[in-house]
Amino acid sequence: MNKVFVDTSFWIALADKKERNYSESIKLMKKIKSGNYLIITTNFVLDETFTLVRKRQGISRALELRDTIAKYGSLFLIERVTVADEETAWTWFVRDIDKLSYTDCTSFAVMKRLGVKKAATFDEDFAKVGFEILDKDS
Repeated sequence: MNKVFVDTSFWIALADKKERNYSESIKLMKKIKSGNYLIITTNFVLDETFTLVRKRQGISRALELRDTIAKYGSLFLIERVTVADEETAWTWFVRDIDKLSYTDCTSFAVMKRLGVKKAATFDEDFAKVGFEILDKDS
């Protein structure tokens, strides 16, 4: 089974029709489903996602997103960030590449630990540190 890491920027685009990457996120989600991908995300990414959705769209929309993720749980692996992942994250965080977020750095560490090479994201930082960004056409 193919594996793809799903980042906050992807979840945000998928959750809000007003986001500039909304239609792209829909196309990518179709590709993910048809490509038999296991979707991997982390508790840190979901924390960031739910917080941003709540701030931008309200608690009802955040709860809808939570319920949707729960409904499709068999397609998802929600990986908990470990203490070792956080230690690894610091190697990227201190490099100061475009002022990476700590959440992104923990995502990189989890991807490395799980051997995930592709990310569904609209954040170019994933490519800058060596991961492949999943494209709807590739």
